[in-house]
Amino acid sequence: MDTISIDQNIPRTVMIIENDRDFSESLKEVLELENYTVIIANTAGEAKEKAARYKPSVCLVDIHLGTYDGMDLIPELEAIIPGVISVIITAHAGLETAVKAIKQRVYDYLRKPISVPDLLAALNKCFEKLAEEKRRQEAGEALAKSEEFYRKIFEEDITGDFLADANGVIILCNPPFARIFQFESVKDAVGSSLRDLFRNEGLWREFNDKLMQEKKLIRHEVNLVNRKGSDVNAIANVMAKFNAHGLLQEINGYIMDITDHKLLESMYFQAQKMEAIGRFAGGIAHDFNNMLTVILNYSMILMKSMNENSQEYADLGEVIKAATHAAGLTRQLLTFSRKEGVNPKTVNINDIILELKSMMGRILGDDIVLATELAKDLFRIDADPVQISQILMNLLANSRDAMPEGGRVVISTENVTLTEQERVLHPEIMTSDFVKCEVRDNGIGMDEETRLHAFEPFFTTKDIGKGTGLGLSTVFGIVRQRGGFITCDSKKNTGTGLCLYFPKSILAETPQKLPEGGQEFSGINGTILVAEDNEGLNKLLVRLLEEQGCRVLTAANGKQALEHCSKGNPGISLVISDIMMPEMGGEELVRKLIRQFPGIKVLFMSGYVDDILKRPDFRNRPGMGLIIKPFTGKEIMKKIQALLSQKG
Repeated sequence: MDTISIDQNIPRTVMIIENDRDFSESLKEVLELENYTVIIANTAGEAKEKAARYKPSVCLVDIHLGTYDGMDLIPELEAIIPGVISVIITAHAGLETAVKAIKQRVYDYLRKPISVPDLLAALNKCFEKLAEEKRRQEAGEALAKSEEFYRKIFEEDITGDFLADANGVIILCNPPFARIFQFESVKDAVGSSLRDLFRNEGLWREFNDKLMQEKKLIRHEVNLVNRKGSDVNAIANVMAKFNAHGLLQEINGYIMDITDHKLLESMYFQAQKMEAIGRFAGGIAHDFNNMLTVILNYSMILMKSMNENSQEYADLGEVIKAATHAAGLTRQLLTFSRKEGVNPKTVNINDIILELKSMMGRILGDDIVLATELAKDLFRIDADPVQISQILMNLLANSRDAMPEGGRVVISTENVTLTEQERVLHPEIMTSDFVKCEVRDNGIGMDEETRLHAFEPFFTTKDIGKGTGLGLSTVFGIVRQRGGFITCDSKKNTGTGLCLYFPKSILAETPQKLPEGGQEFSGINGTILVAEDNEGLNKLLVRLLEEQGCRVLTAANGKQALEHCSKGNPGISLVISDIMMPEMGGEELVRKLIRQFPGIKVLFMSGYVDDILKRPDFRNRPGMGLIIKPFTGKEIMKKIQALLSQKG
């Protein structure tokens, strides 16, 4: 018998429910020849018990089971085996029987006596029906899975998906869309307009015109706003759908929020710009310190030959005062470039604030109230107390200028531990534990443009001649130098809060060193090699050293200095070398000299503090020193004397 379209995975199990045992056995023999598994039940009770045990696919039910009506058994079988197909066996099929069979959802009936072809044909139809039902069920399950899959994609996608009508009114969106634009829920977003996502009508029209013209926008970068008015930088893939008459029917698409990405990108470019400007500032300060060294020392030399009561003496005093002030400005430049010499200690920033409190009050004036909110058990930080003082004074001066009519400044401290999400915004930091120091005022605040440029050197909103523009950039440089970062919270007419984050110290408290005992300067002699590319400073050093009775050899770079040594100049007591020189710098020069003259003593000069003495070749090496420009004659002579007095 042909059994095509029958699912071979459906069990070919048939239960014959018939009280005539001989008839049941004869049917069983026929069906087993056709590879059916046959179960026989002679009563209704036995049928229900075996149905639960064997789960047959088809039941052949005699309408007369003794005193039990086979028709009544059918719904009971369906309750035991959902989806089972029942076929009625009857000797008399009247109208009443047919109606009842339909009500009981009987699939077919066989009239006694049953021919083998009719029996097999009926069963074949039953199993085809089961196969069809199974395919339908599997298709329904696959559709349900597919719908669930795409529902999850729609609802859990990282992009904000939406569908809007021809007027731009949103008729469908997913939870990420509602979240990106700060709607309370999807229901809250539905019914709003795409126009509301744009800062103004002009930007919406520009976007809409482009979409109508191109029909589809792929990876279109657009600046939007959320419901609270904050910027949302986004990449949008949007498509306009038109009907047969060319009229706009709907707009659909998805939006990826790249606001955080843009912020990180902006911070990266800002860091690059600040680094470039820092290098430039450091170079300026280096050259400027050379000139200041010459100005200070020649002024002091001239003052020695003058009457202390003369006008000329007083004038030179003003020159020295101005040069000293200029040295302070170069210190700020070097702080910004992160090359300024520092003396870090393990400190409690609360102690510095309390020590400065009276001075802070004088800076702010009588019409500004100063309050402090200092946390107990504050982490210690590694910082130069002088630099911390400089930071606080810079910030307070800015607050004072922001409150010409008076106001209030609050300095607060607290321990904070950054989350992983917060650390992502500051990839340069190396730890999670910080001391947060905030200086907040209720002054005029900053608009967005000013806030974005606030930490750039030479940027200022003050009138020409008022301020150097190095205040906040100096703060930025110091904090970054200590491994921290800054955040700025400010809006026009609502005040400004600057939060400084310093990493928690991992060191024990630095013990305070007692001042070194003063040692009177006594004469210096011997042969000294000076390697300095600045001609004015070179001449100054020659004069200062020759006045002490030294023999001085000069070189404009490291190569010339090596030539002096190779000529066999005997008895060079000390090499004084600038670190930055053309052709050959001081570091390379000294490395080569050490190989030729292992015991030679060296005094490095630098326009900024270099970590040169911490490098492997020079670390813990006796007979090496460093002096920072600008310096006075007395300062360098003390350094020279200290080096020459060392044994080794």
